[in-house]
Amino acid sequence: MPPPDSADIAVAIAKMEAISGDLAEVKATMRELANAVSRLAVIEERQNGTNESLGRAFAEITRLTGRVVSLEQSQPIQKQSSDFVQAAVKYLVAAVLGAILAGFLRVPPAIPTGTPPALTGK
Repeated sequence: MPPPDSADIAVAIAKMEAISGDLAEVKATMRELANAVSRLAVIEERQNGTNESLGRAFAEITRLTGRVVSLEQSQPIQKQSSDFVQAAVKYLVAAVLGAILAGFLRVPPAIPTGTPPALTGK
């Protein structure tokens, strides 16, 4: 093999410098990728927590839906008993007011029209 001349050495040095620059760019890109993967891991954890919270919320909604259905089914009975109680209170108030008014509006007894008895003084 013939000894390298200075031109060959200069070309080799230029190529090595280009490779060194490319290697620096690859390292910088790898750092950015590592940061991005770290951020994605944090986002994934947050999303998992959110999904669990949504699952609990939907389970609670399902439980409350059952309660609402049972309340809606018992509503007619409650309305009927409420109407009964209101009617009873209304009639009781009417009876009490009737009794009170009957006492106030009672016609006084008739006074005899004859001569009044004489007052005697002792």
